[in-house]
Amino acid sequence: PMIPLPRLVFALAVSLSLATTGVAAEKLKRGDDAPAPPTDVVWVKQIDNKPPASSVPTVVEFWATWCGPCIRGIPHLSKLQEKYGADRLAIIGVTAPDQQQTEKDIRRFVQKQGSRMNYWVAIDEDNSIHNNFMKAAGQQGIPCAFIIGREGRIQFIGHPASREFDEVLDKVVRGRYDHKSFEKAKGHLRALARAREVKNWEEYDRLSSQIIE
Repeated sequence: PMIPLPRLVFALAVSLSLATTGVAAEKLKRGDDAPAPPTDVVWVKQIDNKPPASSVPTVVEFWATWCGPCIRGIPHLSKLQEKYGADRLAIIGVTAPDQQQTEKDIRRFVQKQGSRMNYWVAIDEDNSIHNNFMKAAGQQGIPCAFIIGREGRIQFIGHPASREFDEVLDKVVRGRYDHKSFEKAKGHLRALARAREVKNWEEYDRLSSQIIE
């Protein structure tokens, strides 16, 4: 799992406490710790017949067999998985049986795709993964992807066909991006621009060092 089970138990306890006190929980967003996936995932497809490593950046993408944009995006996700390799990235396609697709339909679809769909695929039988990610983040449309860094924080939420998705993913895989750190540095970046405008080079150097750190 990307996050230890004790953290999941703690998160559930906090959620229950908020519910009983009438306090609304904040939406899941970039920079937040990623929800822990259930330990009893139903895998439809695995690379090398192994579950994804918990120590590498992960993409959790929600899709369905009846979703045209989802199907069109499959080759792109497969190319990204091949580009970075299973030792550097794990892409997991997550879907669930519904009125338009049964578990048998999902398995048949994935099998028919063959090497065209060359990344991990899981069935969300009880919608727990959907609730922990999509519902918690207030996301309704698919395809929708969550990029999770090595440290277990969400670095991106959005469409996997967007340019931003590719850009953020590349930086995350290379260890060159952390949304929480970037947000923290925004104030320093503004101050750095001001120091440059007034040619205060001593302040400029000081702020530059802090930003790099």
